[in-house]
Amino acid sequence: MTPELIAEIKQMDEYSNQARFLANNNINTEQELLEFEKSAYERVNPLKSKRENF
Repeated sequence: MTPELIAEIKQMDEYSNQARFLANNNINTEQELLEFEKSAYERVNPLKSKRENF
């Protein structure tokens, strides 16, 4: 296998992972993705602050 082919396979694996993530989280639009990102940030940020202050 050539280095180019290996790079293409890795890229396709990344696309597959991204597609699975979107499907598993029922994300169908850019707006839903932005809302998911905001929600995740709101859940993680307090935990991160707690960890840093511990």
